[in-house]
Amino acid sequence: MLNRSASLRAPTSVREEPLNEAHAEGGRRVLPADLRRKIAAIEASGGKGAGRCLSTGVTALDASLPGRGLALAAVHEIQGSSAAGFALHLLASGLSNEECILWCVPEGRRDHLYGPGLWQAGIDPRRLVVAVCRDREEMLWTVEEALKSGSVAAVVAQMDKDRSWGGPVSGKPVDLTASRRLQLAAEAGGGLGIILSEGGGALSPSAAATRWCVDPAPLSDTRDRACWQIALLRVRGGAVPDKDWRVRVDRDGRVSI
Repeated sequence: MLNRSASLRAPTSVREEPLNEAHAEGGRRVLPADLRRKIAAIEASGGKGAGRCLSTGVTALDASLPGRGLALAAVHEIQGSSAAGFALHLLASGLSNEECILWCVPEGRRDHLYGPGLWQAGIDPRRLVVAVCRDREEMLWTVEEALKSGSVAAVVAQMDKDRSWGGPVSGKPVDLTASRRLQLAAEAGGGLGIILSEGGGALSPSAAATRWCVDPAPLSDTRDRACWQIALLRVRGGAVPDKDWRVRVDRDGRVSI
C-alpha cells in the first residue's frame, strides 16, 4: 500500500530556500541565489539604460560623477531637510517636459506637493502622478514595480516623515536587500529612482549609485528661490569629493555656486 506521506516528502538532497527573503549565513544576511544571479547578469550586461546620464544642472556636481552626470537606470538616495527640493531640481533640469514622474508619499503626510511650487521649480503638475502608500512595504512594492515597468521616466519615494505609519522619522529608508531589488528594477526598466531620506541619519549599506546630503543654506539674496549645502556622501565607481558645494538658485531658476 502506498504511503502517501512518504510520497509527498521532498528528496533529502534538495534544500528548500525562500525565493524572496534573505537568509542568515555565518551571522550575516545573504541574498537568495536567484536574486544574486539576476544582479550578476544585469551588472555584466550593463542594464537597459547603461551609460546614460542626467545632468544635475551644476557643472561642478556633474564633474564629480563617473559619467559626468547622474546615472539613469539607477537608484540614488538623497538625505537632508532639502532633499525634496533638490530632487525636484534634478527632475526639472534633466528630464524633458513630456516625461512622466511617479511620486510616492506615505498616507497621512501633511506637507503635500504644491502646484504653484511645482510650476516654479520647472515641473508641470500634469506630468506628476502621486501614489499614496499605506505602509512601508506598499511603497517599496510600488517603487519597484514602477521602475521595472519602464513606463515612467522617474520614481521618487519619500520614505521619511512616516509618523502615520506608527514609527519615528528614520534616516534609513531601505536596507541593503531592498535597495538591491530597487536597483535591479531600475536597470531593467531604464528609469531613474530617487529615495528621499529627509530625516538624515547614519550611513548604512546600500546598492544605490549615489548618496547625497542636501540641507538649506543662508540665502545670499532674499529674492532667491533656494540655497543648498550639498555633499556627495557615496558614489559607485568613483571617489567621494573632500568638499561640499553651496548651490544657489536665483529667482529666475538659474543655478550657480
